[in-house]
Amino acid sequence: MRLRRWSRGAAWLTFVIALAAACGVTEPGDYEEERDRLAENRGRWSSQGFDSYDYVLQPLCFCLVTTPGNVVVRAGAIIGVTNVETGEPVPQTWLQVYMTVEQLFAFIEDAIDRSAHSIDVDYHPQYGYPTNIRIDYIENMIDEEMAFEASGLVPLR
Repeated sequence: MRLRRWSRGAAWLTFVIALAAACGVTEPGDYEEERDRLAENRGRWSSQGFDSYDYVLQPLCFCLVTTPGNVVVRAGAIIGVTNVETGEPVPQTWLQVYMTVEQLFAFIEDAIDRSAHSIDVDYHPQYGYPTNIRIDYIENMIDEEMAFEASGLVPLR
């Protein structure tokens, strides 16, 4: 039953994102400063050479999964996510919500490319990875906003 509810939720989220893509209200080019900040911090992240790390990612959206997850990334791929509160692995159906740092950068870039209504991103001052992401795709639509908080990154060399 839980899997079925997630499938409906995933379908709803896909619909909202597709609608947001079709109804963007910001003129292209309005996010050149945000695009420059993204490039600068993506470069800072890349120059660190981290392809294996652990960090906590908390989805903060109107979605089925808002559980903070300890994301384990090895050789650039997620190999596991555990619930920060319980230490248990998150259900398989939730894994698509959690992202690598590189996927977070791509998520931000996609919002810029789609001219989201508002994009607000904070970056880690040393490593450059996004620590707070808040995206509102359509100004007057309720509950289509997406937000994530990333913290506690531990790079492995």
